[in-house]
Amino acid sequence: MEKYRNVLIIIVVICFSQIIDAKRYENPFDKDTGFTAIASLQCTKSCANGYLTLQTPANPFLYIHVDSFPPVLTHSAKFKITSTNSNGAGIAFCWQSKDVSGYFLNITPLKTYCLGKYEAGKGSAIRRGLNSYITNGENDLKISKSNNKINIICNGVLMDTVTDNSFSGGHIGLYSDNDVTSAYNSVTSTDTYENPGFITRFTDNFEDNNLDGWTKANSDGTVKCEGGVLKASGTTGQLLFLTSGNYSNASCTTVVVNKQGEPSDLYGLSYIDLSLTNTGISLNTYMFVINGNHEWGISTGGNFTTSQDLNIHSTTDTLIVNYSNGSFKFYVNGRLMTSANSNNTHFEAVGYYVAANKSVEFDNFSASNSSSGIVVNPAIKLNKENYMIGGLGIICDIKGRQVASFTDGEYKNKLRNLGKGPYFIIAKDHKNHIIRRAVINLK
Repeated sequence: MEKYRNVLIIIVVICFSQIIDAKRYENPFDKDTGFTAIASLQCTKSCANGYLTLQTPANPFLYIHVDSFPPVLTHSAKFKITSTNSNGAGIAFCWQSKDVSGYFLNITPLKTYCLGKYEAGKGSAIRRGLNSYITNGENDLKISKSNNKINIICNGVLMDTVTDNSFSGGHIGLYSDNDVTSAYNSVTSTDTYENPGFITRFTDNFEDNNLDGWTKANSDGTVKCEGGVLKASGTTGQLLFLTSGNYSNASCTTVVVNKQGEPSDLYGLSYIDLSLTNTGISLNTYMFVINGNHEWGISTGGNFTTSQDLNIHSTTDTLIVNYSNGSFKFYVNGRLMTSANSNNTHFEAVGYYVAANKSVEFDNFSASNSSSGIVVNPAIKLNKENYMIGGLGIICDIKGRQVASFTDGEYKNKLRNLGKGPYFIIAKDHKNHIIRRAVINLK
């Protein structure tokens, strides 16, 4: 995890030839112009091939422009960190040159972020976080501020919202920790306010062989996309693989295939509560897992419960977790395993858990705060009872794997817990209803 360091690099950028209006600035760094030094501080900088590259040693340096922005502003920079340590770089805003005060926001190669401030040259963190949408390549980091509300945005994703009234308006700039090499592609600043919503739905069928939107929450374990599945292994320690968002009253589902490892080793889904303080980040993980012995387990708030159920295949299984109004329900292959309560109102991430020395394959991950819309194909009239799918039946995915079962024609309630895509409905006991087979497409 990121360790905050009480050092800073601030650069404020302006290129007069690129002013679009009175309070909008852009610099694509095709040349090194528009900087004014106000302190003799050490830094190596160069401008080539459309990038401003900064290499900061142990001592900080400061550049600033005399113009400043009002309390409403959006300030962003596209850049990449090319050094290999865990220190970060980013942007600065509302900077007060007369007493070395203002806000900074940085991100690190560990996919953590820190919003902080300097007051009379003394730095402190306001909010820290971990977000899976921070990449190890080029990032588009942005703050959008309206009076005392600050939105933290990276690559178009709202990561956090903070309320702080330490500074109103001020200068804009670039920020860097000590001992960091960073390359900035462009800077854009406006006097407008952006307020995007948090991510509340995420699906991945792992067909595109990339893991955008995912991150490991620890250093143990390996993950890769191959053959349309996510291959995940815990190595010397457990693997926690997550995707960030704002999930409340959320359903989470996946298909998992047991590959190798001890039969008692656990694997499955997780809901993650990030506890953020000025000194660091802690993960409070709620786990919903199974193993190769037809056993399920659930860990909520430090309490771990386990039992055996022969409806768990321990080869290929579909896991579904529903969270609503403080209550979890854990399903395996459409059968309810257990229920549990929690005091959480929302979770900052959801994802996977794999025990040490265990290898599994995951497919068709879906997490959502709202139920999926249901489209029946081909279109049929469902307002007459004899045209309804009734009785007892099963639901399968496009690979023929059973993902749920239903009774008394309540297949729609089961479909609401699944991810988007086509499913096959097979009514075993149709109770004189005409439709015995159907293809349902969840959008």
